Amino acid sequence: MPHDLVAVLPFTGALTTEQAIQDRATADAFGAASKASSTIRAYRADIAAFESWCTARGLGSCPASPDTVADHLGWCATEGRLSPSSIGRRTAAIRFAHKASGFDTPTNSETVRVAIAGIRRTLGVAPGTGSRRSQRSG
Repeated sequence: MPHDLVAVLPFTGALTTEQAIQDRATADAFGAASKASSTIRAYRADIAAFESWCTARGLGSCPASPDTVADHLGWCATEGRLSPSSIGRRTAAIRFAHKASGFDTPTNSETVRVAIAGIRRTLGVAPGTGSRRSQRSG
């Protein structure tokens, strides 16, 4: 027989609609404060660029598959001519958008991790330093 939660937990009654709205506003304010305003602006731009790239190819952006994200990051490194640090931020923005939307993030997949490692190695960035060892030709 399931436990009667009302008997187990101290419960003083349901929140009023006004209380629920106020609590949601407080949680949203703390959530907004979790990132610097410059980071939020950059993430918005990164997500918009990712969505545009996906739309042009008839692909879903959220949730996106690991292959879609890896392909996009490869495009960013070549056609988009983004730096490895910008590609890292783009990856973080895609991760953040998926988590915020309640989806598993494709950025944790081995497919995406290998793509990022290859981009960093090809573009001449020492792992963990963020500094360029050589310039891209082109």
